[in-house]
Amino acid sequence: MRVRSRASVKVRIAPYGVTPLGTAYASEPIGQIIADLVGERIAVYSGLPVLGADGVDVVAYDAQGQPSWRPFTTELGYWPRTTPNAMPPSIIEHRPPVGGLVALRPGVYQLGEGAVVELVNSGLWIRDPADPPLDTDVRTLPMDPLWARITVGVPGLPTSPELFAAATELYSRLDPDTQRAVRFVFSDASQLVEEKPAEPVPAPRPLAVVASAKTVPPPTIEDTDVELEPVTEVEPEPVVDDGPEPESETDAAHGKHSAHFRCPGRPTGGVSNAYAYLITKSVPAELRTHNFGRAYFYMTPKPTSVNIGLLFGGTAGFPRPTYMSVASHYGGWQLGFIKQMGSPGGEVQAYPVDVMPVATWMCLEWEFNDQPDVINLWRDGKVVGPLDPNHINFPTGHNPASGLFNNMTMGLIGAFTDFGFGLYDWHPDQSTFPYDVYYDDIVLDTKRVGCL
Repeated sequence: MRVRSRASVKVRIAPYGVTPLGTAYASEPIGQIIADLVGERIAVYSGLPVLGADGVDVVAYDAQGQPSWRPFTTELGYWPRTTPNAMPPSIIEHRPPVGGLVALRPGVYQLGEGAVVELVNSGLWIRDPADPPLDTDVRTLPMDPLWARITVGVPGLPTSPELFAAATELYSRLDPDTQRAVRFVFSDASQLVEEKPAEPVPAPRPLAVVASAKTVPPPTIEDTDVELEPVTEVEPEPVVDDGPEPESETDAAHGKHSAHFRCPGRPTGGVSNAYAYLITKSVPAELRTHNFGRAYFYMTPKPTSVNIGLLFGGTAGFPRPTYMSVASHYGGWQLGFIKQMGSPGGEVQAYPVDVMPVATWMCLEWEFNDQPDVINLWRDGKVVGPLDPNHINFPTGHNPASGLFNNMTMGLIGAFTDFGFGLYDWHPDQSTFPYDVYYDDIVLDTKRVGCL
C-alpha cells in the first residue's frame, strides 16, 4: 500500500527488535531500505516511543522484547538513494548525551578545544572539530538495538590523545543504563587492521612466574561450534624464566614466551559462549586470603563482544567457581565478584572510568582481598578503580550498607585456590569477529608487584 504524499509527512516508522525486516536487511538502516522502496523521504524513530517519567522516550528493544538503551538520535530522515544528490540520514529529533554541553549545531556538541561529539544513528561519534566529508561511513552506520556504539576518531586516521581523553570523560558522565550499553570503536587504522602483535622480542626475567607458556602449550580456542571444555585447565609448576634481562630499567620486552588465546569470532551452531584458560591451582597458603598480581596484557584488534572475562582468582570448580575477576566491558573494564556455586548465586560489578587500550602491551596490576572483599586495579602504574560496597554499578541501586554481596563484606570467596588467565567470551553475537589476547610475565605475590 502506498501512503499519499500529504499524509506521508506525518507518518513515522517505528522499528521493533533486532532485525525488524529480517536478517537479509540487517546490515542497512530500516529507514534507508523503506525510503528506497517507496521513493520518498521517510521519517523513522530509532526505537519505540514509550511514555516515561519525563514524557515520551524512544527506546530500542532486544530480540526478547526487553528495552535495551535509549538512542541519542530519536528520529531520523532518509532520502531514497535514487534521488539526485541524495543526502546522508538527517537528524529530525535528538537528545543530548549529557547535560551542560555547548551545541555547535543540531546534533553536534563541543567537548573541549580538540574534540566534538556528533550524534549519529549508531550512537556517538567523538572526533576532531574539523568537519569530515558529509558521506563519511560513520554517519551511515545502522543503529544496533543492543549496543550504543561510541566511535572515536576518523576512520583511517590516528586517534589523538585528546580524543581518547574526551571519550573517557564523556563516558564517565553518561547515565548508568547507557554506560552498560556502550561499545567503544576506535578508528585508528592500526587498531582496525592489526591482526597480531608486532614481531615479538625476548621476554624479560620476571620476578616469580606462576604460569609460563614455555612449560604449557599456548591455549587457543579452535572452534566455537561446541562449548569448549576447559582444555587449558593445567597445573604448571612455578618456574623462573631464564630469558634475557630488560635492556634498561624502563625498557621491558614482551612476546616471545607469551600465552596466546584466540577467539575465532562469530559463533555458529547455537553456541552462547566460549572460553579457554591457563589455570594455576592450589596456590601457596599465603595467597589464599589476600593477594596481588601483575601481568602484561595485549589484545588485538579490539574487543568485539559485550563482556570478555580475562583473569580471575577464586575457588576450584572452573568453569563455575566463586571468584573475583578483571574483564573487558564494552571496551572498558569490569571488576566483579561472581558466585556461581551454592546459594544464593549472583554477581556485583563495577565499571571504572577507563578505556582499555588495544593493540599495545600494557601492565595490569590487581589486588584481590577477601578480608574485606575488595578488588583494586592499576594500568601502567595508574589507578583504574576499585570494586567495593561504595563502587558498584551493577545491579543498579546498590545500597553500600548491604555490603558487597548478600549483606556480606568479608569471606565471600572463602579461599583463593585457583587463578586463571585467558578469555571467556560471554556474549558473542553475529557482529563478533576474530580477536587475540596475549599474557606475559604473570606474577602473584603477597604485596603489590609493580611493573617492569
